[in-house]
Amino acid sequence: MDYRQLYHPDHDRKILWILQRKNASTSILELMKCRSMIMVEETLPFRDYYTITIVRHPWARVTSGMYNPYGHGPRTFAQKVQEEILDRETPRDIDPHLWPQWVALEGFRVDRWLHFERLDDDWKALQADFDLPDMVQMNVGDGHQWRDQDFDWNLLLPLYEPDFAFCEDWERE
Repeated sequence: MDYRQLYHPDHDRKILWILQRKNASTSILELMKCRSMIMVEETLPFRDYYTITIVRHPWARVTSGMYNPYGHGPRTFAQKVQEEILDRETPRDIDPHLWPQWVALEGFRVDRWLHFERLDDDWKALQADFDLPDMVQMNVGDGHQWRDQDFDWNLLLPLYEPDFAFCEDWERE
């Protein structure tokens, strides 16, 4: 199954959630009780739904993905990045915890962009528009920061450059 193609409709509110791993997706799915998923080919009936996604600084997301699910094993951070991202043939061959966010958003109209780094504020604004419940963030990370990694982030820039268009405030290095 191509996990890039899993999206979550909220039929009561007519929202189509375009969620990605490492971007508060577990919190949203639990909060909204979204259990159904649709494939890209099935999205036509949802063309009138309001689409929402959460984006995260690419390096923060990669760092989070490298520690969970890949853990603290014997490989260095740079070795994990090399093997799990750089050695893959295409972006879609990368584990969904690590792939560039543009992969999941490609071809979709997005009506509302929430930013992981300011999710509390973005969620409050969304609540006002859709009468949503309060969010409790689940799976809070273990504090690893991308700036603390011994890694040359420029190696990933060609692959992740489109992600930086999602927020002009994100630093590249």
